[in-house]
Formats: sequence, C-alpha cells, structure tokens
Amino acid sequence: MISKIFKFLILTFVAVAFTSTMAANLPYTEWFFIPLIILCAYAIIKPTAIPVLRGRNGALAIMPFAILGALVALTYKTDLELQQLRTNNPSRYLEYIEAYRTENFYLAELKKLRPQMYEDVIQRKREEQSTKENEIRAKAAAKKAAELQMLKETLLATDKSNLAEVYRLSQAIYKIESTPENEQAKSNAAKQYADQLWEEVRKIPVSQYEKNLDIYTKLAAVDPTQKVKEKQNFYLEKIRLIEEQERYPHNFVVIKNLIWRKTGFGSIAEIDLLIRNDLQRNVKDVSFSCTLRASSGTIVGTKKDTILEVFPAQESKWVVNFSLGFIDKQASNMECLITSVK
Repeated sequence: MISKIFKFLILTFVAVAFTSTMAANLPYTEWFFIPLIILCAYAIIKPTAIPVLRGRNGALAIMPFAILGALVALTYKTDLELQQLRTNNPSRYLEYIEAYRTENFYLAELKKLRPQMYEDVIQRKREEQSTKENEIRAKAAAKKAAELQMLKETLLATDKSNLAEVYRLSQAIYKIESTPENEQAKSNAAKQYADQLWEEVRKIPVSQYEKNLDIYTKLAAVDPTQKVKEKQNFYLEKIRLIEEQERYPHNFVVIKNLIWRKTGFGSIAEIDLLIRNDLQRNVKDVSFSCTLRASSGTIVGTKKDTILEVFPAQESKWVVNFSLGFIDKQASNMECLITSVK
C-alpha cells in the first residue's frame, strides 16, 4: 500500500514538473492544453465518447495537469509579451502596469524607464499628502475654535453661584487653550469650588459614609492634598466594610468567650457564650456549630443549634446555661463558631 502511494506521488511530481516546464518553454502551448481541457470535460460528461482518455477516470486524472499547463502557458505568454512591450514601447508598457499591477511595481518600473517622470509623480504625491494633512489640521483647528467659543459662551451664561459648573467649564477651556489667563481663571474657580466643598463636608455627619465619600472624591479633583486622600480612603474602606457585612453578616458576629461544662453524669453539655455583634444593625436567631474533641485531639462529635434571641448592634451579650444536649463522655475540649444570623 505504501509503495503504491509513493509511486503515485513520484509520478504526480514528474507529471507536474514536465507539464510546467513544457508550458513555460514551448511557444503556443496554450493551444495544446486548452483543447485538452475541453476534451477531458467532454469525456467526463460522456465517458464513452473519447476512448483514448479511458473514460471518466482517465479524464479526471488528466484534467488537473491540463489546467496547470494552460495556466502556466498563459502566464508565461503574458510575461513574455510584457517584456517585449517594455523593450519596444515603454510608454504603453507603463500604462499597462499602472492599470493592472501594484503601485509599488509601477513606481519601480517608472523609476527605471522614466526617471524624470518618476520624480514628478513622487513630488505630486508629496504635495497631495501635504494638502491632505493641511486640510485635516485646518478642520481640527476650526473644530477646536468652535468648541472653545461654545465653552466660553456657556461660561458667561452660567450662574456664578454654580461653582461646580464654573470650575468644569474653566478646566475645559484651559485644556483647549492653555494660556496664563485661562490657567488663572481655572485656579480661581478650583479654589472657590474647594472652599464650597469643605463647607459642605463640615455639615455632613461622619456616619453618612456615601455622602462624605462623594464630597471628598470631588475635593480630590480640585484640592488633591494628603488630608483629602486619607479621608477619601477612610470612607471607601467604611463603605467596603458595610458591603461585606451585608454579604457575610455572620463573619461580624463572633463568640468572644466560651465556657462549657458537663452535666447529667458527664453526658450533657451546657455552655455560656459571650457574643459580640459588630454589625451596624441588630441580629437575631444566631446559629452556631461546636466541635468536641477528646484529650488526644480526636473529634468525638459536633453540635449545632440556634439561639433565638436579639443581639443589639455594636454590643456584646452573654447567653448562659445553654444546653447542647447529649455528648460523648470522652469530650474534653470544645470549639464553637457562628454559622449564620438573621
């Protein structure tokens, strides 16, 4: 099987090489290959019409080589005609390649055949490029001038008590036209706006984290001092903490102290818990889980339960004499943690 495939590949390579060589070197070979393609197509449609091609399979085998030969022959013929045209009529040759070949190829040939014309073409292209760039710059300048005029008119029409808008417009004007006058106007607007923000933030209670953060974020843009950055980070952290408390409230209700003992002849566990609620709201129905271990450290049981009481926000509360029920008598150590709250 492998030897047959190898023979087929060798024969195919030889046939392709022979066909390409013949098509590229013999004149008028396209008149051999094109009729051969037609005959093969006819033999494929009517296998018995041309016995010499041995039916449809023979025609299908010969068809690719006929097509390859025709393509190579036509390509070679075109290239040969172009070379003759290049020698006999350079002007006509240049017109042809300008229309049907790439611009780089045309320019390379133009440089060889018509050096002065090449220089003229290059100069014209440079002028066209320069004109386009000047048009783009002019449009950008006109757009910038129109935008600047609109901003200045808006600033004149703006209520001067609206310091935030005055600062925004002054900053936008300076960004477009960075003159000393505009810089001074921007600085004055920034100072007035910052004074207003400082006055506002003094009236907001510390507990209103989002309002404080909004003010300090605005201040950071006009008065980026270390104090402002620290305040901004402080309120960001507070808000992040609140979001985390809302998502995982049981992580902020913790057992601060645990006292346990055995009762009922050592078979029942009873605990006293000091529970701390660090949330900003009251919680209730605190569920917890306790792990009991023997003196060797081996786990001998787990107990789960819920304390159906209210635990005030930001306070600690004792729960005493809470029974966990029956336990393994070998239990000598207990660890408890909060699992959920409401």
